[in-house]
Amino acid sequence: MVECFNKISQDSECHAVVISGAGKIFTAGIDLMEIGSIFVMVEGDDTARKAWNIRKKIREYQETFNVLEKCPKPVIAAIHGACIGGAYPKLIALLAPVPSLVNELTFTARKMMAPEAESSGLVSRVFQDKETMMQSAFDLAVEIASKSPVAVQGSKVNLVYSRDHSVPEGLKYMAAWNMSMLQTEDIIKSAQASLEKKTPKQITYAKL
Repeated sequence: MVECFNKISQDSECHAVVISGAGKIFTAGIDLMEIGSIFVMVEGDDTARKAWNIRKKIREYQETFNVLEKCPKPVIAAIHGACIGGAYPKLIALLAPVPSLVNELTFTARKMMAPEAESSGLVSRVFQDKETMMQSAFDLAVEIASKSPVAVQGSKVNLVYSRDHSVPEGLKYMAAWNMSMLQTEDIIKSAQASLEKKTPKQITYAKL
């Protein structure tokens, strides 16, 4: 994941990303046998040194989630079947505005079915089958890819920043960001297309 998304971040041909599972379910979570053997066999001459190396390994596992957020390209998750363990840290982050539900899911580790995930805002929509879901995911990716890459990727960067900072800090960051990004030719192209009643898909934006 880390290697893949680091490449995607630098790929000017890529405008949006769709992630799906290749098997019967989206993810079965962490390989408990693998992670157990890693932690048991961790190097270190004493408890402190072993703990330090375990922390390093945990941070490496966490980075497999963080790269999705760090990647400036929009990421669409097409989740089918079960989504166990592997996505749980992100689930908690997404449900942060609903503390009672976060507590319940954390303490009980119960299953959350698709309708409940949709009603709580964890997922944007639910489909009857994988084929329909995948088609919708790719249609969404194509729609995103038709927009200015400067606008789309800049929006993701600023959405993440604003989530983690106060409103005044977010506005200050946005001002600094826009003093350069608003000079893009994409704005002129978009305005001209609007006057000519063209759709975004009829505009050719430069790669980013």
